[in-house]
Amino acid sequence: MFSNMKTYFTPLFLALLLLSLGMKSSEAQNEMCTYGTVEMDKCSISECISDCRDKVTHSTGRCITIDTCCCVNRDDVHR
Repeated sequence: MFSNMKTYFTPLFLALLLLSLGMKSSEAQNEMCTYGTVEMDKCSISECISDCRDKVTHSTGRCITIDTCCCVNRDDVHR
């Protein structure tokens, strides 16, 4: 009885463990992004503005680079 349960639970446990580790590593990567040479806080995708382009600021100050969405202060970009 117990040996049968062990064969079912071991792969399930490993899958859950890997899933939880994967989520933690992706969360850490989303905290910061690089805009040019400056690291900044990352926006959530819903905060991104689609008509922003690299080194072009929108009135909210948020910009999208090729592969990341950065929260950008407009004053920092124009310096």
